[in-house]
Amino acid sequence: MLRELSVKNFALLRELGIEFGEGLNILTGATGAGKSILVGAIGLLLGARAGTHMIRQGASSATVEGVFNISSRKHLLDELNQMGLAPERGLLILKRQVSMKGDSRAYANGSRLTMAQLKKVGDLLVDFHGQHDHQSLLYSAQHRTLLDEYGDLHSLKRQVQADHQRLTLLRQELQDLRQTIQERRERQELFKFQLNDIEAVNPRGDEDQNLAGEKNVLENVEQLFQGVNSAYKSLFEEDNSIIGRLSAIRQTLENLSKIDDVFEERGRQCATLIYQLEDLSTGLRQYAQRLRRDPDRLSEIEDRLAQLQRLKKKYGGSLSAVLGRQKELSLELHSLAMGDERLEQLTEKVSGAQRKFSQACEHLSSAREGVALKLQGLVEKELSRLGMRKARFAVQIERIEDEHGWVQLSGRRFRADACGMDQVEFLLSANPGEGLRPLVKIASGGEISRIMLAMKRILAQADQVPLLIFDEIDVGIGGRVAGAVGQALKTLAESHQVLCITHLHQIACLGDNHFLVHKEQSRGRTETIIKKLSSKDREKEIARMIGGEKITGITLAHAREIVQNRDKPEESIR
Repeated sequence: MLRELSVKNFALLRELGIEFGEGLNILTGATGAGKSILVGAIGLLLGARAGTHMIRQGASSATVEGVFNISSRKHLLDELNQMGLAPERGLLILKRQVSMKGDSRAYANGSRLTMAQLKKVGDLLVDFHGQHDHQSLLYSAQHRTLLDEYGDLHSLKRQVQADHQRLTLLRQELQDLRQTIQERRERQELFKFQLNDIEAVNPRGDEDQNLAGEKNVLENVEQLFQGVNSAYKSLFEEDNSIIGRLSAIRQTLENLSKIDDVFEERGRQCATLIYQLEDLSTGLRQYAQRLRRDPDRLSEIEDRLAQLQRLKKKYGGSLSAVLGRQKELSLELHSLAMGDERLEQLTEKVSGAQRKFSQACEHLSSAREGVALKLQGLVEKELSRLGMRKARFAVQIERIEDEHGWVQLSGRRFRADACGMDQVEFLLSANPGEGLRPLVKIASGGEISRIMLAMKRILAQADQVPLLIFDEIDVGIGGRVAGAVGQALKTLAESHQVLCITHLHQIACLGDNHFLVHKEQSRGRTETIIKKLSSKDREKEIARMIGGEKITGITLAHAREIVQNRDKPEESIR
Protein backbone atom coordinates (compact mmCIF):
# COMPACT_ATOMS: atom_id res chain seq x y z
CA MET A 1 0.00 0.00 0.00
CA LEU A 2 0.98 3.63 -0.48
CA ARG A 3 1.65 4.74 3.07
CA GLU A 4 3.04 8.24 2.56
CA LEU A 5 3.21 10.67 -0.34
CA SER A 6 5.35 13.82 -0.41
CA VAL A 7 5.09 16.35 -3.23
CA LYS A 8 7.08 19.55 -3.71
CA ASN A 9 6.59 22.16 -6.44
CA PHE A 10 4.46 19.95 -8.68
CA ALA A 11 1.94 22.05 -10.65
CA LEU A 12 -0.21 23.87 -8.02
CA LEU A 13 1.08 21.70 -5.19
CA ARG A 14 3.73 23.77 -3.44
CA GLU A 15 4.46 21.32 -0.65
CA LEU A 16 2.40 18.34 0.42
CA GLY A 17 2.81 15.54 2.92
CA ILE A 18 -0.04 13.10 3.17
CA GLU A 19 -0.53 9.72 4.82
CA PHE A 20 -2.95 7.30 3.21
CA GLY A 21 -4.63 4.46 5.06
CA GLU A 22 -5.69 0.95 4.23
CA GLY A 23 -8.99 0.27 2.51
CA LEU A 24 -10.93 2.93 0.59
CA ASN A 25 -9.32 6.38 0.42
CA ILE A 26 -11.67 9.07 -0.95
CA LEU A 27 -10.61 12.38 -2.49
CA THR A 28 -13.26 15.03 -3.05
CA GLY A 29 -13.38 18.72 -3.79
CA ALA A 30 -14.96 21.30 -6.03
CA THR A 31 -14.41 21.07 -9.79
CA GLY A 32 -11.02 22.51 -10.67
CA ALA A 33 -9.68 22.18 -7.13
CA GLY A 34 -6.79 20.04 -8.37
CA LYS A 35 -7.80 16.50 -7.45
CA SER A 36 -6.32 15.06 -10.63
CA ILE A 37 -3.06 16.88 -9.93
CA LEU A 38 -2.48 14.43 -7.09
CA VAL A 39 -3.09 11.51 -9.44
CA GLY A 40 -0.68 13.11 -11.90
CA ALA A 41 1.97 13.35 -9.19
CA ILE A 42 1.55 9.66 -8.39
CA GLY A 43 1.74 8.90 -12.11
CA LEU A 44 5.01 10.82 -12.37
CA LEU A 45 6.36 8.89 -9.40
CA LEU A 46 5.59 5.63 -11.16
CA GLY A 47 7.18 6.37 -14.51
CA ALA A 48 4.84 8.69 -16.44
CA ARG A 49 6.42 11.01 -18.98
CA ALA A 50 7.98 14.08 -17.35
CA GLY A 51 8.00 17.67 -18.59
CA THR A 52 9.09 21.07 -17.32
CA HIS A 53 5.43 22.22 -17.47
CA MET A 54 4.86 20.06 -14.37
CA ILE A 55 7.16 22.27 -12.27
CA ARG A 56 5.50 24.96 -10.18
CA GLN A 57 6.14 28.42 -11.55
CA GLY A 58 9.22 29.99 -10.02
CA ALA A 59 10.69 26.66 -8.81
CA SER A 60 13.78 25.03 -10.28
CA SER A 61 12.54 21.46 -9.90
CA ALA A 62 9.64 19.27 -8.82
CA THR A 63 9.95 16.28 -6.50
CA VAL A 64 7.55 13.44 -5.72
CA GLU A 65 8.35 10.78 -3.14
CA GLY A 66 6.26 7.80 -2.04
CA VAL A 67 6.66 5.21 0.69
CA PHE A 68 5.12 1.84 -0.15
CA ASN A 69 4.64 -0.89 2.45
CA ILE A 70 4.71 -4.22 0.64
CA SER A 71 5.77 -6.46 3.52
CA SER A 72 2.65 -8.61 3.12
CA ARG A 73 2.99 -8.99 -0.66
CA LYS A 74 5.41 -11.86 -1.16
CA HIS A 75 5.11 -11.87 -4.96
CA LEU A 76 6.08 -8.18 -5.04
CA LEU A 77 9.03 -8.77 -2.74
CA ASP A 78 10.19 -11.59 -5.01
CA GLU A 79 9.80 -9.47 -8.15
CA LEU A 80 11.70 -6.54 -6.65
CA ASN A 81 14.45 -8.81 -5.34
CA GLN A 82 14.90 -10.18 -8.86
CA MET A 83 15.28 -6.60 -10.08
CA GLY A 84 17.93 -5.95 -7.42
CA LEU A 85 15.61 -3.61 -5.49
CA ALA A 86 15.28 -5.41 -2.19
CA PRO A 87 12.91 -3.40 0.07
CA GLU A 88 14.17 -2.44 3.51
CA ARG A 89 11.93 -3.98 6.21
CA GLY A 90 9.20 -4.31 3.60
CA LEU A 91 9.33 -0.61 2.64
CA LEU A 92 10.04 0.65 -0.85
CA ILE A 93 10.75 4.37 -1.11
CA LEU A 94 10.43 5.76 -4.63
CA LYS A 95 11.56 9.25 -5.57
CA ARG A 96 11.28 11.20 -8.85
CA GLN A 97 12.82 14.58 -9.58
CA VAL A 98 12.25 16.77 -12.63
CA SER A 99 14.36 19.89 -13.21
CA MET A 100 13.82 22.95 -15.40
CA LYS A 101 16.81 21.75 -17.43
CA GLY A 102 14.69 18.82 -18.55
CA ASP A 103 16.52 16.27 -16.43
CA SER A 104 14.47 13.50 -14.82
CA ARG A 105 15.88 11.19 -12.17
CA ALA A 106 14.35 8.30 -10.29
CA TYR A 107 15.46 6.41 -7.18
CA ALA A 108 14.38 3.36 -5.21
CA ASN A 109 15.60 3.26 -1.61
CA GLY A 110 18.37 5.63 -2.67
CA SER A 111 19.52 3.62 -5.69
CA ARG A 112 19.26 5.18 -9.14
CA LEU A 113 16.65 3.68 -11.49
CA THR A 114 16.28 3.83 -15.24
CA MET A 115 12.91 4.98 -16.55
CA ALA A 116 12.25 1.45 -17.82
CA GLN A 117 12.87 0.06 -14.34
CA LEU A 118 10.65 2.71 -12.77
CA LYS A 119 7.77 1.92 -15.14
CA LYS A 120 8.12 -1.78 -14.39
CA VAL A 121 8.01 -1.09 -10.65
CA GLY A 122 5.05 1.23 -11.18
CA ASP A 123 3.09 -1.44 -13.04
CA LEU A 124 3.69 -3.83 -10.14
CA LEU A 125 2.54 -1.35 -7.49
CA VAL A 126 -0.35 0.68 -8.87
CA ASP A 127 -3.20 0.29 -11.34
CA PHE A 128 -4.81 3.50 -12.63
CA HIS A 129 -8.37 3.65 -13.90
CA GLY A 130 -9.71 6.69 -15.61
CA GLN A 131 -8.15 8.91 -18.24
CA HIS A 132 -4.71 7.48 -17.54
CA ASP A 133 -2.33 4.99 -19.03
CA HIS A 134 -1.97 2.21 -16.45
CA GLN A 135 -5.13 0.20 -17.20
CA SER A 136 -3.79 -3.34 -16.93
CA LEU A 137 -7.13 -5.03 -17.60
CA LEU A 138 -7.09 -3.43 -21.04
CA TYR A 139 -3.94 -5.38 -21.91
CA SER A 140 -5.05 -8.56 -23.66
CA ALA A 141 -1.71 -10.11 -22.70
CA GLN A 142 -2.96 -10.07 -19.08
CA HIS A 143 -6.32 -11.70 -19.75
CA ARG A 144 -5.05 -15.27 -19.87
CA THR A 145 -3.20 -14.80 -16.59
CA LEU A 146 -6.27 -13.29 -14.91
CA LEU A 147 -8.50 -16.08 -16.18
CA ASP A 148 -6.08 -18.70 -14.82
CA GLU A 149 -5.80 -16.90 -11.48
CA TYR A 150 -9.57 -16.59 -11.14
CA GLY A 151 -10.09 -20.25 -11.99
CA ASP A 152 -7.27 -21.35 -9.67
CA LEU A 153 -5.70 -23.27 -12.55
CA HIS A 154 -2.22 -23.17 -11.02
CA SER A 155 -1.74 -26.93 -10.94
CA LEU A 156 -2.68 -27.42 -14.60
CA LYS A 157 -0.59 -24.43 -15.59
CA ARG A 158 2.47 -25.71 -13.69
CA GLN A 159 2.13 -29.04 -15.52
CA VAL A 160 2.03 -27.23 -18.87
CA GLN A 161 5.06 -25.17 -17.90
CA ALA A 162 7.00 -28.25 -16.78
CA ASP A 163 6.12 -30.17 -19.96
CA HIS A 164 6.96 -27.13 -22.07
CA GLN A 165 10.35 -26.78 -20.38
CA ARG A 166 11.18 -30.47 -20.92
CA LEU A 167 10.03 -30.31 -24.54
CA THR A 168 12.07 -27.15 -25.09
CA LEU A 169 15.22 -28.78 -23.72
CA LEU A 170 14.72 -31.94 -25.75
CA ARG A 171 14.01 -30.00 -28.95
CA GLN A 172 17.12 -27.92 -28.39
CA GLU A 173 19.15 -31.08 -27.79
CA LEU A 174 17.69 -32.59 -30.96
CA GLN A 175 18.45 -29.44 -32.93
CA ASP A 176 22.04 -29.41 -31.67
CA LEU A 177 22.47 -33.09 -32.52
CA ARG A 178 21.04 -32.59 -36.00
CA GLN A 179 23.38 -29.68 -36.56
CA THR A 180 26.34 -31.73 -35.36
CA ILE A 181 25.37 -34.65 -37.56
CA GLN A 182 24.81 -32.34 -40.51
CA GLU A 183 28.24 -30.81 -40.04
CA ARG A 184 29.77 -34.27 -39.82
CA ARG A 185 27.86 -35.45 -42.86
CA GLU A 186 29.10 -32.47 -44.80
CA ARG A 187 32.62 -33.67 -43.96
CA GLN A 188 31.84 -37.36 -44.21
CA GLU A 189 32.99 -37.71 -47.82
CA LEU A 190 36.17 -35.85 -46.98
CA PHE A 191 36.74 -38.12 -43.98
CA LYS A 192 36.15 -41.22 -46.11
CA PHE A 193 38.51 -39.95 -48.81
CA GLN A 194 41.24 -39.17 -46.30
CA LEU A 195 40.84 -42.52 -44.55
CA ASN A 196 40.93 -44.41 -47.85
CA ASP A 197 43.94 -42.34 -48.90
CA ILE A 198 45.85 -43.41 -45.79
CA GLU A 199 44.64 -46.99 -45.79
CA ALA A 200 45.62 -47.41 -49.47
CA VAL A 201 49.24 -46.68 -48.56
CA ASN A 202 48.93 -48.61 -45.27
CA PRO A 203 51.90 -47.02 -43.47
CA ARG A 204 53.57 -48.85 -40.58
CA GLY A 205 55.39 -47.55 -37.52
CA ASP A 206 58.94 -46.35 -38.40
CA GLU A 207 58.70 -47.62 -41.94
CA ASP A 208 60.00 -44.41 -43.45
CA GLN A 209 63.17 -44.47 -41.34
CA ASN A 210 63.84 -48.14 -42.14
CA LEU A 211 63.33 -47.58 -45.84
CA ALA A 212 65.56 -44.52 -45.79
CA GLY A 213 68.33 -46.66 -44.32
CA GLU A 214 67.88 -49.40 -46.92
CA LYS A 215 67.86 -46.77 -49.69
CA ASN A 216 71.13 -45.35 -48.43
CA VAL A 217 72.74 -48.82 -48.57
CA LEU A 218 71.55 -49.51 -52.13
CA GLU A 219 72.78 -46.16 -53.31
CA ASN A 220 76.30 -46.88 -51.90
CA VAL A 221 76.81 -50.59 -52.72
CA GLU A 222 80.20 -50.17 -54.49
CA GLN A 223 81.65 -48.05 -51.69
CA LEU A 224 80.38 -50.47 -49.06
CA PHE A 225 81.77 -53.53 -50.92
CA GLN A 226 85.19 -52.00 -51.38
CA GLY A 227 85.44 -50.93 -47.76
CA VAL A 228 84.20 -54.21 -46.32
CA ASN A 229 86.39 -56.27 -48.68
CA SER A 230 89.47 -54.22 -47.83
CA ALA A 231 88.82 -54.66 -44.10
CA TYR A 232 88.28 -58.41 -44.55
CA LYS A 233 91.55 -58.85 -46.44
CA SER A 234 93.44 -56.83 -43.84
CA LEU A 235 92.05 -59.02 -41.12
CA PHE A 236 92.34 -62.46 -42.72
CA GLU A 237 93.46 -62.95 -46.34
CA GLU A 238 96.66 -60.96 -46.76
CA ASP A 239 100.03 -62.60 -46.02
CA ASN A 240 100.66 -60.12 -43.28
CA SER A 241 97.09 -60.14 -42.07
CA ILE A 242 96.16 -58.95 -38.59
CA ILE A 243 94.82 -62.37 -37.53
CA GLY A 244 98.02 -64.07 -38.83
CA ARG A 245 100.25 -61.70 -36.90
CA LEU A 246 98.16 -62.15 -33.74
CA SER A 247 98.44 -65.95 -34.14
CA ALA A 248 102.25 -65.62 -34.18
CA ILE A 249 102.12 -63.43 -31.09
CA ARG A 250 99.89 -66.01 -29.36
CA GLN A 251 102.43 -68.74 -30.11
CA THR A 252 105.23 -66.61 -28.68
CA LEU A 253 103.22 -66.02 -25.49
CA GLU A 254 102.52 -69.75 -25.11
CA ASN A 255 106.28 -70.45 -25.36
CA LEU A 256 107.04 -67.76 -22.78
CA SER A 257 104.45 -69.19 -20.42
CA LYS A 258 106.62 -72.29 -20.10
CA ILE A 259 109.20 -70.06 -18.53
CA ASP A 260 106.87 -67.76 -16.58
CA ASP A 261 103.25 -68.70 -16.02
CA VAL A 262 102.26 -65.01 -15.97
CA PHE A 263 102.11 -65.21 -19.77
CA GLU A 264 99.36 -67.84 -19.66
CA GLU A 265 96.77 -65.12 -19.04
CA ARG A 266 98.28 -62.91 -21.70
CA GLY A 267 98.09 -65.81 -24.13
CA ARG A 268 94.41 -66.36 -23.36
CA GLN A 269 93.71 -62.63 -23.94
CA CYS A 270 95.43 -62.85 -27.29
CA ALA A 271 93.40 -65.96 -28.19
CA THR A 272 90.19 -64.11 -27.33
CA LEU A 273 91.15 -61.23 -29.66
CA ILE A 274 91.83 -63.72 -32.43
CA TYR A 275 88.37 -65.33 -31.99
CA GLN A 276 86.69 -61.93 -32.01
CA LEU A 277 88.54 -60.81 -35.12
CA GLU A 278 87.71 -64.09 -36.81
CA ASP A 279 83.99 -63.46 -36.05
CA LEU A 280 84.38 -59.93 -37.36
CA SER A 281 86.04 -61.08 -40.56
CA THR A 282 83.35 -63.77 -41.05
CA GLY A 283 80.64 -61.14 -40.63
CA LEU A 284 82.36 -58.80 -43.07
CA ARG A 285 82.68 -61.59 -45.61
CA GLN A 286 79.00 -62.51 -45.28
CA TYR A 287 77.95 -58.85 -45.55
CA ALA A 288 80.06 -58.46 -48.68
CA GLN A 289 78.52 -61.56 -50.15
CA ARG A 290 75.01 -60.16 -49.59
CA LEU A 291 75.82 -56.83 -51.18
CA ARG A 292 74.55 -56.46 -54.70
CA ARG A 293 73.25 -53.76 -56.87
CA ASP A 294 69.40 -53.91 -57.11
CA PRO A 295 68.00 -51.01 -59.17
CA ASP A 296 64.48 -52.44 -59.00
CA ARG A 297 64.48 -52.52 -55.21
CA LEU A 298 65.94 -49.05 -55.05
CA SER A 299 63.18 -47.78 -57.34
CA GLU A 300 60.56 -49.56 -55.23
CA ILE A 301 61.91 -47.96 -52.04
CA GLU A 302 61.99 -44.53 -53.62
CA ASP A 303 58.37 -44.92 -54.74
CA ARG A 304 57.30 -46.06 -51.29
CA LEU A 305 59.11 -43.19 -49.58
CA ALA A 306 57.42 -40.79 -51.98
CA GLN A 307 54.03 -42.20 -50.97
CA LEU A 308 54.86 -41.86 -47.29
CA GLN A 309 56.18 -38.35 -47.79
CA ARG A 310 52.94 -37.34 -49.50
CA LEU A 311 50.92 -38.61 -46.53
CA LYS A 312 53.19 -36.86 -44.06
CA LYS A 313 52.84 -33.59 -45.94
CA LYS A 314 49.01 -33.86 -46.00
CA TYR A 315 48.37 -35.22 -42.51
CA GLY A 316 50.76 -33.76 -40.00
CA GLY A 317 54.41 -33.86 -41.06
CA SER A 318 55.37 -37.21 -39.57
CA LEU A 319 54.38 -40.82 -39.95
CA SER A 320 53.16 -40.92 -36.34
CA ALA A 321 50.88 -37.92 -37.12
CA VAL A 322 49.55 -39.77 -40.19
CA LEU A 323 48.74 -42.84 -38.11
CA GLY A 324 47.08 -40.59 -35.48
CA ARG A 325 44.92 -38.98 -38.15
CA GLN A 326 43.96 -42.40 -39.43
CA LYS A 327 42.67 -43.29 -35.95
CA GLU A 328 40.77 -39.99 -35.64
CA LEU A 329 39.05 -40.49 -38.98
CA SER A 330 37.96 -43.99 -38.02
CA LEU A 331 36.48 -42.67 -34.77
CA GLU A 332 34.70 -39.78 -36.54
CA LEU A 333 33.05 -42.10 -39.03
CA HIS A 334 32.06 -44.49 -36.25
CA SER A 335 30.67 -41.57 -34.23
CA LEU A 336 28.56 -40.51 -37.21
CA ALA A 337 27.02 -43.96 -37.37
CA MET A 338 26.34 -43.84 -33.62
CA GLY A 339 24.88 -40.30 -34.04
CA ASP A 340 22.23 -41.62 -36.39
CA GLU A 341 21.19 -44.10 -33.73
CA ARG A 342 21.13 -41.37 -31.07
CA LEU A 343 19.12 -39.14 -33.43
CA GLU A 344 16.48 -41.81 -33.77
CA GLN A 345 16.25 -42.25 -29.99
CA LEU A 346 16.08 -38.51 -29.31
CA THR A 347 13.47 -37.97 -32.02
CA GLU A 348 11.25 -40.53 -30.28
CA LYS A 349 11.77 -38.75 -26.93
CA VAL A 350 10.75 -35.43 -28.48
CA SER A 351 7.63 -37.03 -29.95
CA GLY A 352 6.72 -38.44 -26.53
CA ALA A 353 7.32 -35.10 -24.80
CA GLN A 354 5.25 -33.33 -27.45
CA ARG A 355 2.34 -35.72 -26.93
CA LYS A 356 2.52 -35.13 -23.18
CA PHE A 357 2.69 -31.35 -23.67
CA SER A 358 -0.27 -31.48 -26.07
CA GLN A 359 -2.35 -33.39 -23.53
CA ALA A 360 -1.45 -30.94 -20.74
CA CYS A 361 -2.39 -28.00 -22.98
CA GLU A 362 -5.69 -29.66 -23.87
CA HIS A 363 -6.56 -30.20 -20.20
CA LEU A 364 -5.71 -26.59 -19.37
CA SER A 365 -7.70 -25.33 -22.33
CA SER A 366 -10.78 -27.31 -21.30
CA ALA A 367 -10.53 -25.95 -17.77
CA ARG A 368 -10.21 -22.40 -19.11
CA GLU A 369 -13.37 -22.81 -21.17
CA GLY A 370 -15.30 -23.82 -18.06
CA VAL A 371 -13.91 -20.91 -16.03
CA ALA A 372 -14.66 -18.51 -18.89
CA LEU A 373 -18.36 -19.42 -18.89
CA LYS A 374 -18.60 -18.80 -15.16
CA LEU A 375 -16.71 -15.51 -15.40
CA GLN A 376 -18.90 -14.24 -18.24
CA GLY A 377 -22.06 -14.61 -16.17
CA LEU A 378 -20.54 -12.98 -13.09
CA VAL A 379 -19.21 -9.97 -15.00
CA GLU A 380 -22.54 -9.36 -16.76
CA LYS A 381 -24.32 -9.58 -13.39
CA GLU A 382 -21.92 -7.10 -11.84
CA LEU A 383 -22.16 -4.70 -14.79
CA SER A 384 -25.93 -4.77 -14.42
CA ARG A 385 -25.59 -3.79 -10.77
CA LEU A 386 -23.33 -0.92 -11.89
CA GLY A 387 -25.94 0.48 -14.27
CA MET A 388 -24.96 -1.32 -17.47
CA ARG A 389 -27.96 -3.67 -17.64
CA LYS A 390 -27.71 -4.34 -21.36
CA ALA A 391 -23.98 -4.95 -21.43
CA ARG A 392 -22.73 -8.28 -22.73
CA PHE A 393 -19.36 -9.70 -21.72
CA ALA A 394 -17.50 -12.63 -23.27
CA VAL A 395 -14.19 -14.38 -22.80
CA GLN A 396 -12.82 -15.21 -26.22
CA ILE A 397 -10.50 -18.22 -26.29
CA GLU A 398 -8.76 -18.86 -29.58
CA ARG A 399 -6.14 -21.27 -30.81
CA ILE A 400 -3.80 -20.34 -33.63
CA GLU A 401 -3.13 -23.14 -36.10
CA ASP A 402 0.50 -23.43 -37.11
CA GLU A 403 2.03 -26.18 -39.17
CA HIS A 404 5.09 -25.94 -36.95
CA GLY A 405 3.12 -25.67 -33.70
CA TRP A 406 4.14 -27.74 -30.69
CA VAL A 407 0.63 -28.92 -29.86
CA GLN A 408 -0.96 -31.60 -32.04
CA LEU A 409 -4.59 -32.55 -31.55
CA SER A 410 -6.81 -34.54 -33.92
CA GLY A 411 -4.36 -34.13 -36.76
CA ARG A 412 -4.11 -30.34 -36.36
CA ARG A 413 -1.18 -28.39 -34.99
CA PHE A 414 -1.44 -25.28 -32.81
CA ARG A 415 0.97 -22.63 -31.63
CA ALA A 416 1.73 -22.86 -27.91
CA ASP A 417 4.06 -21.55 -25.23
CA ALA A 418 4.73 -22.19 -21.55
CA CYS A 419 1.19 -20.95 -20.74
CA GLY A 420 -0.58 -23.25 -23.16
CA MET A 421 -2.14 -22.91 -26.61
CA ASP A 422 -4.93 -20.45 -25.83
CA GLN A 423 -5.12 -16.79 -26.83
CA VAL A 424 -7.50 -15.17 -24.33
CA GLU A 425 -9.17 -11.80 -24.72
CA PHE A 426 -12.03 -10.14 -22.85
CA LEU A 427 -14.76 -8.73 -25.12
CA LEU A 428 -17.62 -6.37 -24.28
CA SER A 429 -20.74 -4.90 -25.85
CA ALA A 430 -21.71 -1.93 -23.69
CA ASN A 431 -24.95 -1.09 -25.47
CA PRO A 432 -27.73 -3.02 -27.24
CA GLY A 433 -27.10 -3.53 -30.94
CA GLU A 434 -23.35 -3.25 -30.60
CA GLY A 435 -21.13 -6.19 -31.34
CA LEU A 436 -18.65 -7.61 -28.87
CA ARG A 437 -15.32 -5.80 -29.05
CA PRO A 438 -11.99 -5.97 -27.20
CA LEU A 439 -11.95 -3.86 -24.04
CA VAL A 440 -9.14 -1.69 -25.39
CA LYS A 441 -11.48 -0.41 -28.15
CA ILE A 442 -14.18 0.85 -25.76
CA ALA A 443 -14.27 4.65 -26.04
CA SER A 444 -16.24 5.92 -23.00
CA GLY A 445 -14.04 6.69 -19.98
CA GLY A 446 -16.96 6.23 -17.61
CA GLU A 447 -17.83 2.86 -19.11
CA ILE A 448 -14.21 1.78 -18.98
CA SER A 449 -14.02 2.69 -15.30
CA ARG A 450 -17.15 0.75 -14.40
CA ILE A 451 -16.08 -2.23 -16.48
CA MET A 452 -12.72 -2.15 -14.77
CA LEU A 453 -14.42 -1.89 -11.41
CA ALA A 454 -16.64 -4.89 -12.17
CA MET A 455 -13.66 -6.91 -13.37
CA LYS A 456 -11.52 -5.84 -10.45
CA ARG A 457 -14.17 -6.79 -7.95
CA ILE A 458 -14.72 -10.25 -9.38
CA LEU A 459 -11.01 -10.85 -9.95
CA ALA A 460 -9.95 -9.21 -6.71
CA GLN A 461 -8.16 -12.29 -5.40
CA ALA A 462 -6.49 -12.91 -8.74
CA ASP A 463 -5.25 -9.34 -9.22
CA GLN A 464 -2.03 -8.85 -7.26
CA VAL A 465 -1.50 -5.11 -7.87
CA PRO A 466 -1.84 -3.67 -4.33
CA LEU A 467 -3.03 -0.10 -5.06
CA LEU A 468 -5.96 0.74 -7.35
CA ILE A 469 -6.64 4.36 -8.31
CA PHE A 470 -10.04 5.32 -9.78
CA ASP A 471 -10.12 8.84 -11.19
CA GLU A 472 -13.71 10.14 -11.40
CA ILE A 473 -15.29 6.74 -11.86
CA ASP A 474 -18.68 8.39 -11.29
CA VAL A 475 -18.85 10.05 -14.72
CA GLY A 476 -22.38 9.73 -16.09
CA ILE A 477 -23.93 7.85 -13.16
CA GLY A 478 -26.00 8.68 -10.12
CA GLY A 479 -28.69 7.44 -7.78
CA ARG A 480 -28.90 3.70 -7.22
CA VAL A 481 -26.07 2.99 -9.68
CA ALA A 482 -23.80 5.36 -7.77
CA GLY A 483 -24.58 3.48 -4.57
CA ALA A 484 -23.81 0.18 -6.27
CA VAL A 485 -20.52 1.56 -7.56
CA GLY A 486 -19.65 2.74 -4.07
CA GLN A 487 -20.44 -0.64 -2.54
CA ALA A 488 -18.34 -2.34 -5.22
CA LEU A 489 -15.41 -0.07 -4.37
CA LYS A 490 -15.92 -0.78 -0.68
CA THR A 491 -15.82 -4.53 -1.29
CA LEU A 492 -12.75 -4.18 -3.50
CA ALA A 493 -11.01 -2.23 -0.76
CA GLU A 494 -11.14 -5.32 1.47
CA SER A 495 -8.33 -6.89 -0.57
CA HIS A 496 -6.68 -3.80 -2.08
CA GLN A 497 -5.82 -0.28 -1.12
CA VAL A 498 -8.14 1.93 -3.18
CA LEU A 499 -7.75 5.62 -3.95
CA CYS A 500 -10.88 7.12 -5.52
CA ILE A 501 -11.59 10.64 -6.79
CA THR A 502 -15.35 11.22 -6.86
CA HIS A 503 -18.06 13.86 -7.09
CA LEU A 504 -20.80 11.63 -5.66
CA HIS A 505 -21.72 11.53 -2.00
CA GLN A 506 -22.99 7.95 -2.42
CA ILE A 507 -19.39 6.89 -3.05
CA ALA A 508 -17.63 9.40 -0.81
CA CYS A 509 -19.57 8.39 2.31
CA LEU A 510 -18.17 4.83 2.11
CA GLY A 511 -14.53 5.80 2.41
CA ASP A 512 -12.33 4.56 5.25
CA ASN A 513 -10.29 7.75 4.87
CA HIS A 514 -11.53 11.01 3.36
CA PHE A 515 -9.32 13.77 1.94
CA LEU A 516 -10.48 17.20 0.81
CA VAL A 517 -8.79 18.96 -2.10
CA HIS A 518 -9.19 22.72 -2.39
CA LYS A 519 -7.36 25.80 -3.57
CA GLU A 520 -6.01 28.65 -1.47
CA GLN A 521 -4.40 31.94 -2.38
CA SER A 522 -1.40 33.26 -0.48
CA ARG A 523 0.78 36.21 -1.41
CA GLY A 524 -0.83 36.44 -4.79
CA ARG A 525 -0.17 32.78 -5.61
CA THR A 526 -2.65 29.91 -5.93
CA GLU A 527 -1.86 26.48 -4.56
CA THR A 528 -3.72 23.24 -4.11
CA ILE A 529 -4.16 22.01 -0.54
CA ILE A 530 -5.05 18.45 0.48
CA LYS A 531 -6.01 17.56 4.01
CA LYS A 532 -7.47 14.56 5.77
CA LEU A 533 -10.93 15.22 7.19
CA SER A 534 -12.10 14.57 10.69
CA SER A 535 -15.54 13.02 11.23
CA LYS A 536 -17.15 16.43 11.68
CA ASP A 537 -15.43 17.97 8.66
CA ARG A 538 -16.34 14.93 6.65
CA GLU A 539 -20.04 15.45 7.34
CA LYS A 540 -19.70 19.03 6.11
CA GLU A 541 -18.00 17.88 2.88
CA ILE A 542 -20.72 15.28 2.28
CA ALA A 543 -23.33 18.00 2.88
CA ARG A 544 -21.59 20.20 0.30
CA MET A 545 -21.64 17.35 -2.21
CA ILE A 546 -25.38 16.89 -1.59
CA GLY A 547 -26.59 20.49 -1.62
CA GLY A 548 -23.85 22.62 -3.09
CA GLU A 549 -21.55 25.22 -1.54
CA LYS A 550 -24.27 26.57 0.78
CA ILE A 551 -24.62 24.08 3.63
CA THR A 552 -27.92 24.08 5.48
CA GLY A 553 -29.04 22.31 8.61
CA ILE A 554 -31.09 19.95 6.48
CA THR A 555 -28.21 18.97 4.19
CA LEU A 556 -25.88 18.61 7.17
CA ALA A 557 -28.35 16.34 8.97
CA HIS A 558 -28.77 14.33 5.80
CA ALA A 559 -25.02 14.03 5.43
CA ARG A 560 -24.66 12.89 9.06
CA GLU A 561 -27.31 10.24 8.52
CA ILE A 562 -25.64 9.01 5.33
CA VAL A 563 -22.25 8.69 7.01
CA GLN A 564 -23.68 6.92 10.05
CA ASN A 565 -25.66 4.42 7.95
CA ARG A 566 -23.13 3.89 5.17
CA ASP A 567 -22.51 0.19 5.84
CA LYS A 568 -25.04 -1.92 3.99
CA PRO A 569 -25.11 -5.68 3.58
CA GLU A 570 -24.55 -6.95 0.08
CA GLU A 571 -24.91 -10.31 -1.59
CA SER A 572 -21.75 -12.05 -2.57
CA ILE A 573 -20.86 -12.24 -6.22
CA ARG A 574 -18.12 -14.82 -5.90
